[in-house]
Amino acid sequence: MKKLLAILLCVSLMLSMMVLTAAAADEAVTFWDGKTYTQPSGSGDSEDDPYIVSTPAELAWMVNVGGNNKYFKLANDIYVNDVTAENWTETAKPWFVNATNWMSYKDSAGEDKKFSGHIDGAGHTVYGIYCDGSVGTVNNALIPIMTGGSIKRLCVSNSVFNSRFSGGIVGTIQGNIEISDCVVKNSKIINTSSSDSDKASGGIAGYATSNKVVTITRCATFGNTYSEATEQNGGILGNVWNATVTADSCYADVAKLHGGTASFTPVNSCAKKGATVDTLKTDSYFMNCAKHFVTVEGFALPVSKVFAGVDAKIWNGFYQKPVADENGNYLITCPEELAYVVGTFGGATNTYVITNDLYLNDVSKADWMTASPKEWFIGSGAWHSGYDGISTKGGYFSGTIDGNGHFIYGLYNSDTNSAASMAGLIPGAGNTTVKNLAVSNASVTEARCGGIVGVTGMNTTITVDNCYVTSSVVASGNNEVGGIVGYAPGNATVVIKNCVSETSSVKAGLLGGAYNARVDVSDCISYSMTPFGVFDGSTPANLSVSDVYTDASSSVSGVTVLTANQMAGESAKLFMQGLSSSFVTRENAGPMLKTFTKTEDSSFPIFKGEGTEASPYLISTPEELYYCVAGFGQGKSYKLTNNIDLAEFCKKNGGWIKGNAWNVGYGVLEGVNGYFSGTLDGDGYTVSGLNYAESNTSVTSGLIPLTRGEATVKNLRIASSYITAEDAQFGRAGAIIGFARDCNVNIENCIIASDVTVWGKGGFHGGLIGYNLSSGATVNIKNCAVLAPYRFTDFISNGTTVNITNSYVLDNTPYEQNNGTVVTTNVYTSADFEAEGVTVLEKAQMVGADALTNMSGLSSELWYAASKTGPMLSDIGNKMGDVNKDGVAADGDDLAAIRLSIIADATFDFADRNGDTVVDIFDLVLLGKAL
Repeated sequence: MKKLLAILLCVSLMLSMMVLTAAAADEAVTFWDGKTYTQPSGSGDSEDDPYIVSTPAELAWMVNVGGNNKYFKLANDIYVNDVTAENWTETAKPWFVNATNWMSYKDSAGEDKKFSGHIDGAGHTVYGIYCDGSVGTVNNALIPIMTGGSIKRLCVSNSVFNSRFSGGIVGTIQGNIEISDCVVKNSKIINTSSSDSDKASGGIAGYATSNKVVTITRCATFGNTYSEATEQNGGILGNVWNATVTADSCYADVAKLHGGTASFTPVNSCAKKGATVDTLKTDSYFMNCAKHFVTVEGFALPVSKVFAGVDAKIWNGFYQKPVADENGNYLITCPEELAYVVGTFGGATNTYVITNDLYLNDVSKADWMTASPKEWFIGSGAWHSGYDGISTKGGYFSGTIDGNGHFIYGLYNSDTNSAASMAGLIPGAGNTTVKNLAVSNASVTEARCGGIVGVTGMNTTITVDNCYVTSSVVASGNNEVGGIVGYAPGNATVVIKNCVSETSSVKAGLLGGAYNARVDVSDCISYSMTPFGVFDGSTPANLSVSDVYTDASSSVSGVTVLTANQMAGESAKLFMQGLSSSFVTRENAGPMLKTFTKTEDSSFPIFKGEGTEASPYLISTPEELYYCVAGFGQGKSYKLTNNIDLAEFCKKNGGWIKGNAWNVGYGVLEGVNGYFSGTLDGDGYTVSGLNYAESNTSVTSGLIPLTRGEATVKNLRIASSYITAEDAQFGRAGAIIGFARDCNVNIENCIIASDVTVWGKGGFHGGLIGYNLSSGATVNIKNCAVLAPYRFTDFISNGTTVNITNSYVLDNTPYEQNNGTVVTTNVYTSADFEAEGVTVLEKAQMVGADALTNMSGLSSELWYAASKTGPMLSDIGNKMGDVNKDGVAADGDDLAAIRLSIIADATFDFADRNGDTVVDIFDLVLLGKAL
């Protein structure tokens, strides 16, 4: 007998826990036996350590225990009953019901219970809850009564609730509750009460009471059947008594959200009877909350992104109107708002500011383009008719979009049916400005398309400024395809500036083509792709291109074609000096817009100014002087704005620029053979600390190792420097120019101080110029002085004419090894030298107060007699801070001179350091800083 009972018990247990295969699921499913409660794993003490609910028995335990402020999380979908069976309700195991007390429900032991706790559905669904609708039953729901806590990310489907105060999630709410990202679908939420006042039933909850605050957020109900009574039923909530309920960003496919009570407040929510995906897309109420919902396979209507397991940042295919800030700018916070704006709701005078990166598709997976991505707007007809917008055809966007430094990811379209259609982030642009925006991980395919703008409207003006298209952008089509803009038709004006295109999967990196359009492109880079496509068969007369660079190919005037090495790292500053301050260099890569690198380091341009005589490039740092001398602004004008000490720069970099090939140029960086041409104006300032290592093997050395092309250096002083060229055969060194080859050179108003060392092992070294090999060229030296024991110029080649006027050199001859023609006028030396126009004096005659008298060819308007040195140029002496005119740069004696000027009202020409016409304490401070 005992053996038989044991067998029967085992069979009964097996039947109660048997596993069936449900048609709705791919895996075996366990159904509830109607009485078993099993405690889930986990402690339930926190959100990080919840009870893990994975079976109907564990779900029943959760409701049976009553929560007690514990945390629960579903691990999978749960089938309480087999909803796949025909007439499944006839054999269904009933869920918790109460026929006697509406304020509570009974547990398995008949005790009154209420639930308080936190439930995370984790995107899972509970199927087959059955409440049998016995006469007098109340509070039928997954949770019959809830007194506190929260429920989120949960779906209830294919269930039956039949009682007073029935709801899909909660029957009666008696506490402060938050319900978010939940769905109730395809269920019956009804009752058979004879009193309409008892027929309160709602898709999410049936009834709310007890002076509590209830928030229902991002919830949706659809496909449900409700009671016929009209006043007590709603798609979200049935009725409210002494509670405050807010439904934010919710919708239901019935006539109303709630039972018509005054205590229910809908926010950005809508009830739409007979709703479909298409009708909801353009419903004005739904569009206010559309960013939270997404269409998902298995759901007839949109559900919460969170519930569907989709990142809330990913576009759902719907549209939402953005909200304006206090400045009147509309803020685009999500892809849905961008879709609304681009979908032809843009206003010509409106500015739309993107507040964060936007994801039109999930680009985290490599195969995202083949995983049914959401398609962006395209032109489905003739390009001049516009593109399909949200609800109208023929749309063109107008207005301003400010990307605010953010990225758009996952732009996608694949339609290639229309030979004249268009695509892009903005498929068709009217009067439009797009700025500070980057597009990445995109694929657009149309006849005419672009990464930012597909096609511009005729007779419109578009500007694309400070925008970036990454290498992961793919654009392809039959006609004009561009990385930034695809096509500009008749009489349009297109301005593209400060833009970078890295994509090589286009026909042109910047602009695919134009027909009778005005095009202005400046300060742009097109990597790996020619910048421009076809301009109506030829370049139009109104095409303006300046400072555009590429490492591909181009025949368009204004485009500079470089190698990848020339554009990489610091080399870019030599070859791409025309770039604006929007750019920064990158290590081992070409320049990038600082907006998208989030750095201010190594910024362009290297110099302020325009490089012209009227507006020279301004040099204030050793780095700027380095790039000037490196010589890739040939023919440009440069001007110092202060004294420059090169000592630390030379120490850090192993010495100044080394010239390693006197007949080619000097290699300052990989792939660069440099030389200087143009004008360097010292403006009276001093360059010091110019040093070469003693082991320097340079062929040519100097502030400017090599000049090729017209070169002018003026108003400059060199001091405290060590300049050597140790190549045994070809070493040439000069304080200002090491080697002047095949070019005219002008050196004017320059001083070489006594603490400068110039030495060339090859035997050619001069105070100003070391070596001249310039057949047919002219070297002019005017108003210069070499106080160190070196010549003006060391070697003068055949065919070179050297004119030296109004100048002097101490302790050495003016020049040597003359194979050319030298014309000297008013030249003075203390060395034994005989030439027409050269006056030999004792050194004592060239130093001190009588020097200008003895050297009468030097103009007193330019020079002054210095007490400790030879005559000094007034402009240089002033910038030196030589207040007492002893020929020595700012020192203690000069400070004393200013003090004397202040106290004793003495007169010193250079005492007014700040130029305010008054000598006072401020001048003393300025000179003190110079010291």
